[in-house]
Amino acid sequence: EKESKEVKESAPLLFNLTDLQGHITSKYNSFTSDKVLAIAQSLYENKYISYPRTSSRHLDDTQEKEIEEVLESLSKDYPSEYIIEFKKAKRIFDSSKVDSHPAITPTYIKPNLNELTKDEQIVYDEIKKRFLAQFMPQNEYLDVKIVTEVDDYGFISREKYLIKKGWLKLFEEKEQKPKYLSKLKENDIVKVIYSNVTEKETQPPKPYTEKTLLRAMENCGKKINEEDMENILKGYSIGTPATRSDTIKKIIDVGYIKKKGKNLNITELGKNLVEVFPIKELLDTDFTGRIEKSLKDIEKGIVNPDLFMERMIKYTERSSNIIKNSKGSISKDENNTKNSIGICPECGKDIIEGKKAYGCSNWKSGCKFTIWYNQLEKLGMKKISKANAKKLLKNEEIYLKLKSTKTGKNFECKGKLVKENERWNIKLIFK
Repeated sequence: EKESKEVKESAPLLFNLTDLQGHITSKYNSFTSDKVLAIAQSLYENKYISYPRTSSRHLDDTQEKEIEEVLESLSKDYPSEYIIEFKKAKRIFDSSKVDSHPAITPTYIKPNLNELTKDEQIVYDEIKKRFLAQFMPQNEYLDVKIVTEVDDYGFISREKYLIKKGWLKLFEEKEQKPKYLSKLKENDIVKVIYSNVTEKETQPPKPYTEKTLLRAMENCGKKINEEDMENILKGYSIGTPATRSDTIKKIIDVGYIKKKGKNLNITELGKNLVEVFPIKELLDTDFTGRIEKSLKDIEKGIVNPDLFMERMIKYTERSSNIIKNSKGSISKDENNTKNSIGICPECGKDIIEGKKAYGCSNWKSGCKFTIWYNQLEKLGMKKISKANAKKLLKNEEIYLKLKSTKTGKNFECKGKLVKENERWNIKLIFK
C-alpha cells in the first residue's frame, strides 16, 4: 500500500527571551544564556531590536502598522524570489497572548556591519530571520507512507520530501539524505534482504543543555507544546525570562553543576545539597511554580497580596527554624582526606576546607565541628588562614593582630581553640 499527501510547515513562532537563549546556545558553542541576554540588551539599547526580557511569542494587535514598516525596511535586502509580504495573521498578532511585553523583533533601524561585533551580528541575524520567516510562505512537503506486506505482517515506512521552499530559504539547509519510497508503486513486489529482532533497554533522560534547562524552568519541567504553553502555564514557572540565565550562571559559578560541552551535569557538591537541604519543598518544581503563579495572579488582581505575604512570612519563619536546627552541612571536598588540614577534636575525622569554613568530613553522621573563616571578622581579620587553622587543630596557640571594636585601635594577642558551652571557638589570650 502507498499513501502520499502534501503537508505544509509554518515558521517557528517569534522569539521570546527563553527561546532566543536556547536557540543561540544550542547552535553556537561559544554562547551562554547570560551572554545572549547581555548581547540582546545591548542591541535593544542601540535601538536595533525591541525589548528582549519578554516571555511572549506574539505581537500586540496595535503593532500592525509599525511591524509593516519594519518589514518593508528589512525586506529590501532580499531578492524578489524570497516572497516577503506583510499579513495580519493571528499566529503573529494576538494581544491575548502578549504578557507585559511583545515578542522580540528587529526595528526599522538597521545596523551597519562595522557597528556590530561578531557575536552581536549572530544574535541580530537570528532575530531578523525569525521575524522575516513569519511573513514568508510555508514550506511544502510530500509525506509518503508505505505499508509492506510480508506474510501476514504489515511493516510501515515513511519519508518526507521537501517540494517547495518557503521561509526555509532564509536558513542554511542540511544535506538531504537519499529518498527511495516515492519511486515505489502500489502492489510492487519487493524483496526482503535482511531482517532482525532487537532488544533494547530504556535509556535515562539526556542531560540538560542550557536550551532544555531554560525550557524546563519556563514550564516547571512540564512537557507541552510551546504554542499551548502560553495559555495553559502562564506564570507557572521557575524565575522570569530576565532571571533564569543568571540563576544558571550562579549555580555553575558556585559549583553545584558543571558544563561539559553543551551538557550540564550535577557535581558532588550539588548532589550533597539536594540530599542534605532540609526544606524539600524548595527542591520541588511544582511548589516553586505555584508561588510564581500566585505572583502572576496578584498582578491580575485574582489573588490578595496581603494574604499571600502573610503565608510567605509564616513559611519563611518555619523554614528558617528548620534550617537552624538542621544537622546537615555540605562541603566541596567531602571525605577527601588528601585535602585534610587536621583532625577533628570532636570526632577524630579529617577537617577539610569548605566554601565558608574549615569543617568536619564526618558531617553526614552529625558532627558539627566548624572553624568559620570569618569568625574574627568583627575584629579586623577577614579570614582565618589555613596555616593558623592547622595550628589550632594541633592545640597550638596562634599570633593575632586585631582591632578593637570599642576604640578602633590595633592590638596584639594570641588565640587558642577551646570548647565552651558545647561550642568550639577561638579564645583570645592576652599577656
